[in-house]
Amino acid sequence: MADLYSSIEKVTRLTALVKGDMFALYDKYYDATSENLFLKDLSDKQWVVILRDKSGRLKG
Repeated sequence: MADLYSSIEKVTRLTALVKGDMFALYDKYYDATSENLFLKDLSDKQWVVILRDKSGRLKG
C-alpha cells in the first residue's frame, strides 16, 4: 500500500480545484449524489481531513 499523508484543512481555504477533486472521489464511491449536494454538505463543515499520496494527489 502506498504511503498517504494527512492534513487538516479549513473548509473556507479549500480551492475550487480541491473541492472538485474531493467530489470526483466521493462520486466514484457513492450513488444518488450530485456536486451541489456534496458542496452543500461540505459548506456545513468547518474542517476536513485530506489524504494525499507522495505526489500530492488527493486520495481521501
